[in-house]
Amino acid sequence: LGRRSSAAVAPPRAAMAECMGCVKGLLGLCRASPQAPGEQRVELNVGGRRFNSSRCTLAKYPSSKLASWISGQPEENGSYFIDRDPHSF
Repeated sequence: LGRRSSAAVAPPRAAMAECMGCVKGLLGLCRASPQAPGEQRVELNVGGRRFNSSRCTLAKYPSSKLASWISGQPEENGSYFIDRDPHSF
């Protein structure tokens, strides 16, 4: 097997710095204060079926669809509506 240069494997410094910024932001998000635990709970309405999760779990991967969906404004009742089949979700 041939050797690979470390430059081909390691991401550029700017990308690493951006990634670390995301991780630090998520760590702050995941450390909810005990005074406001309800703020961290998120309700998803998927095709009429309700799912509950924590904002930290849904934002774990910032570039994911779930993270982008919960970054917007919730419905009037506080849930996020996702127009998908709940059985496949």
